[in-house]
Amino acid sequence: MARLREALEEAGFSDVRTHLQSGNVVLSSKTKPQQTARKCERLIEDEFGLEIDVVVRTPAELARVVERNPLGKVAKDPKRYQVSFLAGPLPAAAKRKLEEAVQ
Repeated sequence: MARLREALEEAGFSDVRTHLQSGNVVLSSKTKPQQTARKCERLIEDEFGLEIDVVVRTPAELARVVERNPLGKVAKDPKRYQVSFLAGPLPAAAKRKLEEAVQ
């Protein structure tokens, strides 16, 4: 993850931090989230030969997830939340299947 952090800094991002070996990165950018995602995707492909979707979330979006606290009855410590973000909308059939599984 050190090389990824270095590459992102060299590309002009600031406050770059990686989280363990998760692939999660926290950084500051002066561009809009969609532009930041595309720039990161190109960088990762150019530097590492990997074609991946990058999902960018703003601090406000992350705060709303914590505030909403969908698992509040079982998860009391926000430092330990497990959240997954999708790159796009979940297909209706998959959404129904997921909803059935958690009821």
